[in-house]
Amino acid sequence: MLSIPSNKWQAPIVLMRKLTHKCFVNADWESYQPAGDANIVLASHVVYYFQDKPAAVHKMLDTLSPEGRALFVVNGNDADYGPLKLAFAEMIGKLYSFTVDELRETLGDRVVGEHVVRSELDFESPQKLFEALRLSFDNHPQEYEQHRSAILDYFRTTVSSRHFGINQVIIEAR
Repeated sequence: MLSIPSNKWQAPIVLMRKLTHKCFVNADWESYQPAGDANIVLASHVVYYFQDKPAAVHKMLDTLSPEGRALFVVNGNDADYGPLKLAFAEMIGKLYSFTVDELRETLGDRVVGEHVVRSELDFESPQKLFEALRLSFDNHPQEYEQHRSAILDYFRTTVSSRHFGINQVIIEAR
């Protein structure tokens, strides 16, 4: 097993060679040089952070053995999460592109399956939800804080229950 220290913004990428040898890559994937083929590549909630998403994704696919599979886990563009991200983008005056859509486009016909797992954040108040979702806005932390009042108003007017839905999309590619 190989473990490479990372900065706080990176999550591990798991490469599996045969089923007996695992390589946890906890490093900058874009500069990492994989050694050998992998049967499985699991990239859970990391695609958001790549500077060049298509290149990083293709690098993962190129790492696969002929029978290998890559599993990408990203937030979906629907449930409560999708509309919130679009509303936030409007608040800060920026266009927003969902990583799940970018990933589908990059993978094209290499997608062999897609699965959706609904997750929910249970929260006691809009303020608690604001704090719980802070990580989802880590690419814009100052803007998230600056728009706290507008975001809290958004929660009060659009989230009708004490459950905030985020669909996790798992895309399987070869």
